[in-house]
Order: sequence, then structure tokens, then C-alpha cells
Amino acid sequence: YVNADFGYQPTGDSSDIGDTVFVDPDADGVQDPGEPGIPGVTVALLDNSGNVIATTVSDENGNYFFPGLPAGTYTVRVTDTDNVLGELAPVSDADGGNDNQSTTTVDGVADDLDQDFGYAPPSHTPGNGVIGDTVFLDTDSSGTPGPGEGLEGMSVELQDGSCTPGVDCPSTTTDENGNYFFGNLNPAATYDVVVDTSTLPNGGVGLTNAVDPDGGGDSQANVDLNT
Repeated sequence: YVNADFGYQPTGDSSDIGDTVFVDPDADGVQDPGEPGIPGVTVALLDNSGNVIATTVSDENGNYFFPGLPAGTYTVRVTDTDNVLGELAPVSDADGGNDNQSTTTVDGVADDLDQDFGYAPPSHTPGNGVIGDTVFLDTDSSGTPGPGEGLEGMSVELQDGSCTPGVDCPSTTTDENGNYFFGNLNPAATYDVVVDTSTLPNGGVGLTNAVDPDGGGDSQANVDLNT
């Protein structure tokens, strides 16, 4: 017999806790225009004894939500069990600890929907630019990366005219979710982001670049951070 469930509800009113996991280059804790939410990040809710009482995953906009909570003190912890955040580092959270968690107290009536968590590349200086996101195998032809479509180990280079491509330009490798980021960039500069197609599966044989930021379909994109 595997249906012996026990359900509980708050007595009277309840509070909700939640909000957003996002890229926060200026580390101000506020999701500004152009600072995308990060989907697929696992978030846990702990009670005042440190017990995990709920988990959820951020949606396509980076939002997460824990509803129906009785009055009490709770800790929201970004556990990121699928390593979606990769090499990103915490730069802002609601209680200022920058430690992937934040503690809040609710009264069982009002909600706390200001539990935001901001991330940026390690050693990134707030106010400088960030370029990045995902290299993926678009198996469903949706034009956006879906679960399991990210390509790990892809080499991506950043060119700005001051370096020699393939020699001394900054480069990085996508993580297990296909994500990559370049931080500490001049926010008034223009860059070319170039995917090394030789690092694609089978060296890119049989693959066509159907999605890129500027629509060129040439495995590279020109990005102006001043726009």
C-alpha cells in the first residue's frame, strides 16, 4: 500500500517566498533590463531548524516560488544540484551574505518576493560588461536551448581587434550545460564571439548553425555592449 499520504496546511493565512536567480554584472541585487534570469537552478527552502522542507527549480525566466508558508523564519538556499550555474560566482542576495543563501522571516500574512540571487563570472568587477550564454544542439528546432540540449566542451573565443584570433584572444569552454561566460569586459566596447566549430560533435560534420545572436548563421556574432 503506497498511498499513505499525510497533507498539512497552514492554520489561517500564509505567506509566499520567492523571486529570481539571474545574471547580475553590476552586483546591485536588482534585476535590471538586459540581466537575464537563469532557468533550471535548484533552490531549497529550510525551516528555522535547518531542515529542508521544500525544493523547486527556477523557471524559464529564472523565477522560483515557495507558496503557503506559515509564520516563521526560513532560509532560501541555492543548491544548484544540476550545476546550471557552472563557474558563475554569487555576487548578490537578499541578506547580503553572497553565500548562495538568504534568511528571511514572514508573518504568515505578507509575502516576501524579494529573495533574489545574482551571479557573475568569477573575479568580475561590477560595472563592467558580461557576454555569454549557451551553445546547444537544437534537436527540437525551437530556437532556444531546452533541457539536455547544452553542449559541453565547446571552445568559444572572444575577439576585439586587440588580439590575434586563435593565438592570444580570450577563450573559454562550455560547461556540462553548454553555458559559457566572459566577464570584466569594457562596457563601451564591441566584441566578436566565435564558436570553434571543430569542437562541435564530429567536428561539426552534419550540423548547421541555425541559431546565433546576430542571425548570421556563421558560428559567430558581433556584440556591442554599449547598446
